Order: sequence, then C-alpha cells, then structure tokens
Amino acid sequence: MNRLKTHRVRKYRTDRNHFTLIELLIAIAIIAILAGILLPALNAAREKARSISCTNNLKQTMNAFLFYADDYQSYIPVVVYRTGNYTRWTAVLTDGNGSETNGTLGWNAHANPQYITSKSLRCPSDTDTGTDAWLRYSTYGLYRPQHDGTTEAVNLQHTALGAFSIWAADGSIYHNTGKMKSPSTTLLLGDSYATSTACGTANWRPKRNGSEVNALYLRHSGRVNIGYADGHAGTLNRNALENNATLPITRYYTNDLQFINL
Repeated sequence: MNRLKTHRVRKYRTDRNHFTLIELLIAIAIIAILAGILLPALNAAREKARSISCTNNLKQTMNAFLFYADDYQSYIPVVVYRTGNYTRWTAVLTDGNGSETNGTLGWNAHANPQYITSKSLRCPSDTDTGTDAWLRYSTYGLYRPQHDGTTEAVNLQHTALGAFSIWAADGSIYHNTGKMKSPSTTLLLGDSYATSTACGTANWRPKRNGSEVNALYLRHSGRVNIGYADGHAGTLNRNALENNATLPITRYYTNDLQFINL
C-alpha cells in the first residue's frame, strides 16, 4: 500500500509542467524589485554619458571661439550690432554672416566661414522642442557683463581676470582673449537657461541684474559644465560657483530650475 502511494505522488510531481499563480506573482515581484534597483543606476549612467558629451561640445565651441579670435585680432563676439539687428555669438560662429531673421538665429545662412555647426551648441540633456528652442533654452550661454554701458564699467566686474571686455558705442560686446590674465580660470561658456527671449538668451550673467533671468544652469545632477577661455572644459557645483575666487556667481538655476538670485 505504501509503495502505491509513493508511486502516485512521484507520478503527479513528474507530470506537473506549469507555474502556479503564486509562483508567477512572486517572479513578477522579484522582477519589479530588480527593475527598481537597476533603473536609477541606468538613468544615472545615461546622464553621465550626456554630461561627458556636453563637455566635449563645450570644448569644441571654445576652440571655435579661439579660431575666431585668431582671425579677428583676439576678439570673440558676445553680441554684435549689424544692419539694424543685434546678432548673438551663436549666429556669428555658425553662419559667418551673423544674420537673424524675425527673431530667430540664422543657422542655415551661408557660412563664410563657419566655425562650428549648431548641433555642438546644444547640450544632449536638453529635450526642449519649442519653436524658439534655440533662442530660449537650447544653446550654451557665453559670459556677458552686467548692463553698465561702458567698457570701463563692465571691466570693473572682473578686475582679477583682466580688462578683456569691450562695450562698443553701438552696443556690441566683445571679449579680447589677449587681455585675459588667466585664461585657464576664466569662465566663459556654460550650460545656461532663460525664460524669455528678450534677455539675450545665449549668454549668462554672474550677478543680480533686475528682471533678466538668463543664467547658468546646474543641469547635470546639480553641476554645471563650463568652458574656459584657454579651451578646456570642466564642471562646477553650486558651492564652487558662489565661491569662485575671481568671478563669484550668485545667480543661477538649480537642477530643478529653481532660480537663485543672491
């Protein structure tokens, strides 16, 4: 009798070839737990890769500025006044003519010469797709002194770095790389953000300046990628910005787009 029972039990177990509902639920729960553990790490790895790509973009753009400076007596453009319009540096480097039409950058104008393509002027982490995205959100910002209106006044804002900014009579603004005391510590280009096209959106200002809201953006997990005047690029956190020895930066956007204006 005992033999028969044992045989039947063994036969039953051998014929079983499917999962029970409980086993399926347990498997699903385990997969969900693993996904919850792995996805943040995967997202962090993706963001790290985008940050590295962003740094490379900044290096390329700074090299384009240096090539431009070689061609134009050490000057690099911040804002240039041409034919009744103020032209941003982005247009000058990408199309040579620096043309703007109906408030948008002339990306596809005839390059003469073209120092860099527009693709390199956008951080890979930027996903904005608005109609004026290139103007408002999607270009790196170039250091622009406060609106003081004279060359002497704007240079007082960065005396430790040298009197390298020129505020022309027509409102054009340039930086002269030959007058920079320490190009390797001079912050020029970086991740930036603006909420209005009226602010001069392809630039950033270091300090409080009325209602204008164009500033550096700590886009990469609380850090901002920066291009320096000598052509290299790096990354800074919030504390490093505020306590920068040569140019303290007290206005910026945090990673969650909180506007800080100390």
